[in-house]
Amino acid sequence: MNLAGAQLTENELMRLTVSNIAQATSLPALIQEHGRWCCQRCGDRKPVQLPDGRFYCSACVSLGRLTNRDLLYRFEQPHRPVGDGLLTWHGTLTPAQQKASTALQTSVTAGADHLIWAVTGAGKTEMLFPTISQMVQQGKRVAIVSPRIDVIRELAPRLRTAFATIPIAVRYGGHFDQTDSDLLLATVHQLLRFHRAFDLIVVDEVDAFPMAGTPMLHRAVQGARRGPVVYLTATPDRPLKAAMRKGLMVSRLFRRFHGHPLPVPAIRLMNFKKLPSQLPPAIVKWVRDVVATGRSCLLFVPKIS
Repeated sequence: MNLAGAQLTENELMRLTVSNIAQATSLPALIQEHGRWCCQRCGDRKPVQLPDGRFYCSACVSLGRLTNRDLLYRFEQPHRPVGDGLLTWHGTLTPAQQKASTALQTSVTAGADHLIWAVTGAGKTEMLFPTISQMVQQGKRVAIVSPRIDVIRELAPRLRTAFATIPIAVRYGGHFDQTDSDLLLATVHQLLRFHRAFDLIVVDEVDAFPMAGTPMLHRAVQGARRGPVVYLTATPDRPLKAAMRKGLMVSRLFRRFHGHPLPVPAIRLMNFKKLPSQLPPAIVKWVRDVVATGRSCLLFVPKIS
């Protein structure tokens, strides 16, 4: 197993097929800085004391408990490329997608971070393909991460189709793929198992729970990077908007790939003066009109009756 850039605990090493542990650099899992314990895996500075006097990091305990008496093992050897980076996706980008994709390549080549601010359905994943291909062909290492497991599961088959000649490792809670890879697909938490490992990190759904409001996960991205970070979202949060004002490069796509604008709901206020089981005539007419056209509608009511 290629452990370039890995940052693992002793228990994790025991579970993996590892033959080059002698190449690792060991360091204390928790160190004291300015009189406070600091976790060297996630950077948290609020340890919890155990009854036996040890301190442990509660912020990243889901990946295994680390105390001030434990060690971390970092593998600092260079990444060993295993794929050719050829793109086996045969789709075509729209002019707007191509513009964003080209801008992204320019930013990444210059080593700069980039934000793709695009509505759901704009084709954000496909816009990444040329940049990923370019990076892997240069012998670089790429990680695509998201705070949501369902996003990772959904992306895995799409990426394996788009890059059929690149081994792809997929990792999330309960699933740890040991594949030697140039392309990692994982939840953001998994980046805590790496240190300065990736030449490009793509964070999809960057504003989604639990990444939103969890500084540890943002530190995980920063700790695992050794190159630019690309953020993907339809709804950038305040920190991203602040970064934009400070010069973060951004590509905006507010139409989906088919070019039609997003539907905007129209609000109409109605009084329910009769019994709750009786819908206003205007709503009944609207439902009948929609059904008559063969389209679908969603009707939410306070009571099933």
